Amino acid sequence: MAEPLSWLMTNARIIKHEAVPNCGSFEVRFPDGKPSRHFYWEDVPSRRLREQMTSEQALEQAKAFAKEHARQSIKAQRLIVKKAPVALS
Repeated sequence: MAEPLSWLMTNARIIKHEAVPNCGSFEVRFPDGKPSRHFYWEDVPSRRLREQMTSEQALEQAKAFAKEHARQSIKAQRLIVKKAPVALS
């Protein structure tokens, strides 16, 4: 039976920052020390200085980004496992 690949997972955390009501960002923070990525949002249209996402749109993009990062990380780790030398006893 194959071992589960749970040890390969690199779980990114999505952290909500909201210093002003209805305005903030979602931070995708990686456990491996990679720089975080922020997705900024503004839910009050009259306060938007430029085209900006709503909180729902920003959260969906942050989730998609985190999933894609996890997918790429697992793919890279599988390649490392395949290339690892096998110890002969």
